[in-house]
Amino acid sequence: MGTEETMRIATLLVVGLLAVAPGALASDSFSDPPGDSGAGPDITHVTVSHTDSTVTIAVEFASAPPLAFSESDGYTDMLLVGIHTDDDLSRTDVEFWTGLHGVDLTDAMVVQGAGPDWERVGTADVTVSGSTVALELERGLLGDPDEIAVQVAAGRESATEDAAGGGADEAPASGAYAYALEDGGTPSWLWPAVGAGAAALAASALLAVRRPGWPHRLGTSH
Repeated sequence: MGTEETMRIATLLVVGLLAVAPGALASDSFSDPPGDSGAGPDITHVTVSHTDSTVTIAVEFASAPPLAFSESDGYTDMLLVGIHTDDDLSRTDVEFWTGLHGVDLTDAMVVQGAGPDWERVGTADVTVSGSTVALELERGLLGDPDEIAVQVAAGRESATEDAAGGGADEAPASGAYAYALEDGGTPSWLWPAVGAGAAALAASALLAVRRPGWPHRLGTSH
């Protein structure tokens, strides 16, 4: 194998690592103390991730199903997610909301604003896996911001005062989880480490292809 072909393989390996690594790192997970929700749903983790076109907010609960309901006992658990797209992280200034109830885990409406002035802007896709509910929405619905901040609330809503109820959980207890929607998702401070990994992989490739008989190891011939 010639030097030109060797360099081509090494270059492809470098480009492949630089292309894949950012996507794999485009997520942040935040912990919430367990056992702080009473009889209602108990949030333990919130994970925010993104692609070029979507944002996913995954909420993990202490037990499955993540959001329960009971017709006989007259209650349904609910999940509400507030999404900030500006620097004001107060609970009274949330730009977008999404959420759903345990009685229907197939659809999550996305609205802008609050109170009588709210406006429906779209729908989030819902995925339930074990004790986790994930809401995926288009970034365009949020105005495609550079960063967002998320606050999550879960609770048990009762149909009547006599129905089984109680318990609510907020994550975080105050403020919001900040998340950057940078291109590729990799923080700028991490790129030197990614570059070092690419260089190491390229060096390994160069050493491998220079070993005698290397093409035969791949089932090929000179």
